[in-house]
Amino acid sequence: MKILKIAQTGEWWIVDGEAVYADGETGEMNHERYVVEIVRNEIAETMGFWSNNDMFDWGEMQVEIVRKLILYNKLDEDLIQLFISEHGEDWLDQLLYEPEIFDTIALAEGVDKIKLDVATGAIDARKYGMKELGWKRVAGKAIQTWTLTANDLRIILKGLESAFGDECEDKIEDMVFDIEVLSTHKVFWNIPFSVIEKGNPASVARYGGRSSSVPYV
Repeated sequence: MKILKIAQTGEWWIVDGEAVYADGETGEMNHERYVVEIVRNEIAETMGFWSNNDMFDWGEMQVEIVRKLILYNKLDEDLIQLFISEHGEDWLDQLLYEPEIFDTIALAEGVDKIKLDVATGAIDARKYGMKELGWKRVAGKAIQTWTLTANDLRIILKGLESAFGDECEDKIEDMVFDIEVLSTHKVFWNIPFSVIEKGNPASVARYGGRSSSVPYV
């Protein structure tokens, strides 16, 4: 069965209980790219800019954001003078893209530094997705989550059901999964699907260990 094979070997994000395919080798975006795109859009919206495209060139968007802030007189005059003094009188006309310029403006506009780091790849986007967004990462039978509460298990259960689909319902009942909890560095091995269905972290804990075989790759 094609769906079963893809679900067993593919990579997914579980977002609010829905499985989102995230295998970069066979799909459009991998785990990192999904998070980066979300964060870049959040940065743009914080700075008063919205893109009509889900996929966009980040460098071009940064230039356009700064250009519009200047056009509508929303950029602090002291920042403008600082950039002119550092980059010359032509900076305002040419608006040459420099990452440090955009970051300085973004921070002044209320953007979190951690989001800028995600947007530029300075920190692991997958970890941010799990810790800050509450997403669950799935690679085959390996699942990663930041915490493991009853609600986390409920989300994981819905995501697995979404990934496998109704026509594979009888197959998933016989499967086992590994769950790594990033906040505690604990791994629970070969957990039957029926245990995940219970939604009880204490039941999952019986399958525990301390080392991980599911690195960020």
